Amino acid sequence: MFILKNERKRNREMQDKMEEKINLEKSLAELEDIAKALEQGDLTIDEAMEKYERGVKLARSCTRRIGEVKQRIEAQEEEK
Repeated sequence: MFILKNERKRNREMQDKMEEKINLEKSLAELEDIAKALEQGDLTIDEAMEKYERGVKLARSCTRRIGEVKQRIEAQEEEK
């Protein structure tokens, strides 16, 4: 029973990591697209501002998620 609980916990953790990776990768890809659009300079000022604001939100979100993952890794390293 104890082994089964540990296995389920590991499976959940792996699934969470996969979802975080996918979400982080999607956010980084969108951020890259925004940077390219802004660099091209073909946007109106309003469009550029919207893209910029979205980029700032994505950058903050990615930074937060990377920090959270780093803390989880460090916590697991300490448990070893």
